[in-house]
Formats: sequence, structure tokens, C-alpha cells
Amino acid sequence: MAACFVSSSIRICVSILLVVCLLVSGEAVAENRHYATVPLSSLVGGASSSSAARAAAVAGHGGRDSVIRVVHNPNFRLLDQSEILRRDEARVASLQSRMIPGHQNGVTKRELSASSGARIPTTSGLNVGNGNYLVTVELGSQRKKLQLTMDTGSPLTWTQCQPCATSCYNQPDPIFDPSASSTYSNISCSSSSCSRLFAVPQSCPSDNACRYSISYGDNSTSGGQVATDTLALTSTVKLPNYIFGCGRDNKGLFNGTDGLLGLSNDGIFSMVTQSASRFGKYFSYCLPPSTNSAGFLAFGNTTERSLNSTSLGFTPLVTVPENPSFYGIRIIGISVGGVPLPVSSSRILMNSSSIIDSGTVITRLPAKVYSALRSAFRKSMTRYPKAPGNVLLDTCYDFSKFSTITYPRIVINFSGGVNVDLDISGIFFGDSTQMCLAFSPGTINGLLIYGNVQQRTFEIGYDVAGRKLEFRANGCS
Repeated sequence: MAACFVSSSIRICVSILLVVCLLVSGEAVAENRHYATVPLSSLVGGASSSSAARAAAVAGHGGRDSVIRVVHNPNFRLLDQSEILRRDEARVASLQSRMIPGHQNGVTKRELSASSGARIPTTSGLNVGNGNYLVTVELGSQRKKLQLTMDTGSPLTWTQCQPCATSCYNQPDPIFDPSASSTYSNISCSSSSCSRLFAVPQSCPSDNACRYSISYGDNSTSGGQVATDTLALTSTVKLPNYIFGCGRDNKGLFNGTDGLLGLSNDGIFSMVTQSASRFGKYFSYCLPPSTNSAGFLAFGNTTERSLNSTSLGFTPLVTVPENPSFYGIRIIGISVGGVPLPVSSSRILMNSSSIIDSGTVITRLPAKVYSALRSAFRKSMTRYPKAPGNVLLDTCYDFSKFSTITYPRIVINFSGGVNVDLDISGIFFGDSTQMCLAFSPGTINGLLIYGNVQQRTFEIGYDVAGRKLEFRANGCS
């Protein structure tokens, strides 16, 4: 550091050289806009918010036709990091299986035993993920409250129903009872709605009820009747005759949720399609950065936004030929500490199939792009002791002896001129003794998945009809 000191007659050079010396030594200063210094407490657990503040976050978006509070699943915090990442790997494998031609809706046909008297199709690859972001809605004339996982990668909304034909998993709320709802109705197997659900025609069972069967990547399953009932998003916004899955046989690792809210662009049964006449195929959400804070899910577009949020612009929604129900995006570059990754990385990014997904936790990058990102990040973090990696993440640090952390900002460049400067909660994943870079190399077919960690704190608006995606910074405030 001695070489950095100069005479007081050239003070302006002192400050410039000081920045250079600090960066070379692996440190950064808060004044450098490409680096940030934050208290460790803001990284571990995040700042808590009062119930009044959480309510205000939702009320601040009251110009929407409907706004629903989004929170972390309370059971999510009970899972250790390895289990969360193991389930995330299953999620990614499932999404990639749906990139196979002919599996746009994840639908295959399975022949049951002759004694069943019916052929029931099985949808595969719709992994429910970690179930870490929940919304509360109401179903039926009795307005039964349901806590559902919001999922942009799945089409069909479903919940468990009484009576359970075979088995039901434990859920936090009483199971929905169709017989108690005067607005409930099963869909006929011979109806056009049922035939549109399956890629392969099914033979009707003796009771003529339309049935579904979903198998997830972690071997969890849900099956039952396809039915309609009134779905209430808020106390005043209702969707009559909403098509959903009434699950009679459900088992697996659903993480204490009551089911799933499908938000994909399937064009048939997702919330986006079924509410199109009212909300114009527009929805947005902001995922909270920690289990102590809340975000929102909103339907319908409006110019009213939180006063603290700032639009970063619009990037086109790209059609994914292998599966049009996915929300395709185009990432064209990444910078670390103000330095863009090599041009070769940008070329790889632009030639990759890329989607944004609310159910995937960790963003998956093409292997060579991840390698370049990791190398640049490590060069800026040499002052911190390394920690062992884990099943998915290999760039980890032990921050337990530090009160503040200085890290390089990571900016994701989307087509259309949208540059997303990630929140700190979108860069690190873990705890103080093992805090890891929250990116991972993709698997075999190179599908790039922009996960929910990187989406935290931004309001992300899906203009499905207009084929564009908006990012707004400070979206949850």
C-alpha cells in the first residue's frame, strides 16, 4: 500500500490511486459504484418488516385489479441448504425434460391395468420446486382459504380434495371439501375442456369424470378430477367457473402447501389464460428477499406503481419452440464489478434457450459462461476465507468473522436495453459460515434458467399479450 501514497499537492491522484490499490488487494470501497459494502446482517436473514410495513407493500399497489400477498413458505426455513438445492436440481431436470419435442405441456399417455377400466394420462416434468413462495386465495362458495405455491412453469392449478381416494399429504389448512361448495362442478370426460387438457385422447371412465394425474421430478404426485368452482383472488375479485384439479390422491414433498397456482403461458388452463378477459393477460410479482419480508402477486396492468420503484425498461418475451408455455427471455451479457464477461460469453448467452421461472431457485448458466462469471467473482473476493462448496454451488465464503461485506455488483443485461443490477439477496445464497455465489452451470442441453433468487426485490411484469417483460427496481417497497 506504501506505493499508493503521494504528496498533498496532488490530492486528486491520491483518491484515484487508493481505489486502484484497494481493488487490486481484493477490497472495494463503497464510493466505487461497481462495488457495494453492506452490513453482514443485511445478507444473513435480511431485514425484518413489521406487519404494517408488509400490508403497506401490498396496499401500495392498490391500483391493480387484484393484489395478493406473497410470502416465503414457513416450512421452507426448516429445510437445510443441501435439501433445498437437491430439490432445485429435480426442478431443473423436470423443466429440461419438457424441452423434448412433443412434450410442450409435459403430457404423455400411460396405460393402466386392465382392471381399472380406463386410460388415464400422466403429465410429467411439472416439478413443484421448493414451494418457497406462497399466495393465499379462496375457493368455493364457502370461500375456503388455500395457501398455494405460485409457479410460472406449471399450467394447472390444483388443491387436495376430500375425500382422499388413496392418500393425501399433510397440509397446513383443512382440505377442501367439494360437497360443501354449491358452485362446484366436475368436468365431463367427453367435454371439449377435458380433451384440450391432454395431448393424447383419453378413454372415459365409467363415471364420465375428467381426470388428471401429475408426476413431479422428485416423485411427488397429484391426481383426481378436473372441476370448476369460484376462485376468489381477493375479497372483491372472483373468477367463477375456474378450472382446477381436485386432487384425491396426492403424496410427496409439497412442503406444507395446499397445492399449486399455475401461471404458465399454456394458453388453456393457467391463471393467465382463464383470467384473460378480465386482466388482459397481464400479471406481475415481487419476490421478497427474506423470510421476514413480504412481496405481492398482482393481476391487471396499471400505471400506478409504488413510489419507490423504478422501471428498468422492457425486454421481449421470446417464444421457446420446444415448449411455448415457458416464458422465454434473451440475456445478452453479464458484468461483474463493472467489467463485462468476455465477448465469447455474450455469444453463448444469445444462442442459448433461456427462460424465467419462479419455481427454480438458482439461476443456471451455460457452463462456459458460468466459468467466466465465477472467475471474475473470485478475483474480487480474495480477501474473504473460502468455505467448502456443496451439491450445487462451488464458490462459497465464510463471512462469520466480518461485520460488513464488500462485493462486486453483478449486472444482467437483457435484450431491449434492460440492465438489472442484482440485489445482494440475488447474488448470495446460504448462511454466514457458507455464503455461496447463487449461480450454477446448466446441464446437458444448456437451458438457461433465470431463477427466483436473482428475481428478488424486483417487480417483474409479464405482459403476455404484448410479448414483453418489465423489470422495476425496489419493486416490493
